[in-house]
This record gives sequence, structure tokens and C-alpha cells, in this order.
Amino acid sequence: MKNEVLVSFSLTPAAFSALTVHRDVVYLNKQAQDNLKIHVQERLPEQYQKCINGLDQVLKMGWNIVNNDSSSAANRLQGLSLINDCYKYLMDLTTNGVVITDAIKYVQGKLDHSNTGEKALLQDIKENKAKNEDIDL
Repeated sequence: MKNEVLVSFSLTPAAFSALTVHRDVVYLNKQAQDNLKIHVQERLPEQYQKCINGLDQVLKMGWNIVNNDSSSAANRLQGLSLINDCYKYLMDLTTNGVVITDAIKYVQGKLDHSNTGEKALLQDIKENKAKNEDIDL
């Protein structure tokens, strides 16, 4: 079977081995990029939203403590401190949301680059096959 493939593509065994290794590397890179893409496009935004929602809930509880007449002065101060921290975290999350967008753009760029590399490899194979056909004539 292997010899039939070599003859049909006019490839030497070394070229066939290199092509097989390259194909495996391209497949593994594609799989890694797909996993990263899923992580960036699906899991990160979900976790981001969970953090925002959790901070909103903590803010509500903090304001309830601060506004509760039966809370001691110490508890009110701790509630205000908690509220202050929550606002800092919210600001950090909302201003650093650009990081998520940049990560998505990075993954898209890598996918585009990978597709370009595969096209170049196929073009090289076609050219080598054409050269081998010309030599055989």
C-alpha cells in the first residue's frame, strides 16, 4: 500500500516520511488551536460573566449591611470596605476585557496562519509532482 502511494504521487520514501510527519504536526497544531479557540470563545466569557454576577451579588449584600440600621459601626465599615474592593474588581474586569478580545484575535490569526501554511505545502507537493512528471517525460 505504501509503495502504491509513493508511486501514485511520485514521492521518494524520505519525502513521504517528511510529508507524513508534517501532516501529523499540522493536525496536532490544528487540534491545539481548536481547543484554545473553544477556551477563549466559550469558557472565558462564561467565567467572566460569572465573576461579574458574583461581584454584583456581593455588592448587594454589602449595601444591605451598610444600610441596615441594626448593623454595628464596625460591620458598616467592613461592608464599605467590601463594597470598595468589589468596585475595584469590577473596574479591573471591565477595563481588562480587552484582553479577552485580544486573545480571540490571536487565535483567529493563528488559524489563518495555519491555513496559509497548509496551502503552501499543498502547492509545493503539486509543484514537485509536476517536476517529477516532466522528468519522466
